[in-house]
Amino acid sequence: MIPNSFQLGAHIIKVQKDAKMKDAYGLWYEQKKLIKLAKSKADWSEHFALQVFWHEACHAILDHIGRGDLSQDENFVDGLSEALTQLAL
Repeated sequence: MIPNSFQLGAHIIKVQKDAKMKDAYGLWYEQKKLIKLAKSKADWSEHFALQVFWHEACHAILDHIGRGDLSQDENFVDGLSEALTQLAL
């Protein structure tokens, strides 16, 4: 369900799955137009992995529309990404 890339306006956002990460489940790199997702663990549900993708996609969308203030609000991004995960299922 998680794409390898997606279009956001005029930009192609690449999604790197199974990245080696120590302290995060995922990261959004605005300058590179890249989302990195940590390698899934055995105890991760499909729902959790999808929510991590949507969390980082929300950061990308909010930065794209000039709402860096909301992108920096992790509680807002968590709520929005959880709602999108439920919608996507």
